[in-house]
Amino acid sequence: MKINDYLSRSDFALTKGVAAYRDDPMEFYRRTGLFLVTLCIGLLFAFPFYWLLKVALTWPAASLYAGTPSLAIENPSLYNFVRVWHAIPFVRYFATSLIVTGIAVASQLLFCSLAAYGLSMDFYGKKYVWGFILTAMMIPFQTIFLPDYLITQKLGLVNSYTGLAIVVAMSIVNILVLHDAFTSIPDALSEAARLDGASELYILFGVYWPLSKPALATTVILSFIFSWNSYLWPLVVVKDAQYTPLPLGLAEFQSQMSGNFALQYAFAIMVLLPVLVVFLLLQRQFIKSAILGSMKT
Repeated sequence: MKINDYLSRSDFALTKGVAAYRDDPMEFYRRTGLFLVTLCIGLLFAFPFYWLLKVALTWPAASLYAGTPSLAIENPSLYNFVRVWHAIPFVRYFATSLIVTGIAVASQLLFCSLAAYGLSMDFYGKKYVWGFILTAMMIPFQTIFLPDYLITQKLGLVNSYTGLAIVVAMSIVNILVLHDAFTSIPDALSEAARLDGASELYILFGVYWPLSKPALATTVILSFIFSWNSYLWPLVVVKDAQYTPLPLGLAEFQSQMSGNFALQYAFAIMVLLPVLVVFLLLQRQFIKSAILGSMKT
């Protein structure tokens, strides 16, 4: 049944394409040309990732430089991944990154939602608050990480999961994403909830959250990527190997395995894989959020 449905949709698409060609051949050629250009650009951007995978699956590494160069993946092997797994405490690095990223994602969902919900209301001095937020957004993290470190040290959070996650517990970008989603929800829903005796927290998490799933998915993706790939802050606050995250472990591994690109690329893929999994799981909501944001007037 599923195969028949698929064939029916294919026949319909083909018939529609033929009809479009008969009605307006130039439009058909234009769309075909745009598709081919987009396909070429996509392949161009995907090639570095393909090469990363090819080198990581090649063993022995010397075969990369022997014989005639080839772009095809020949005799793929997981030896480099297994060697990386046993050469370093990968499980400990992965667990540290997972814990810190989990704290960061949960914190951003909570704090950014509260900030966005408050900014979606009208209050005195709102424009000054927005001015402060947008000004803070222009300040790069590299200029303020030293005060952040001194505050973290005074709080006794150096060499801790909380200390690693504290600087990624809030993001102005995610506040803007959630604010746009919350302001697109009709005020009648929140007013009706207040008339029924609902608290502001219930309106936020019981009314706004279910209607803002694309924005929440975008927040999860952005906060996950930013926290998972964080390198400078762990480099400053981590003094114990127990709290070493994957990006910091990757940098140390590259210095130890200098020249062995196959092992370095294998480690890089192992670090990149969770990010790809999270994005693939939430990509539909992420794309929906981008489309809704572009359509908002």
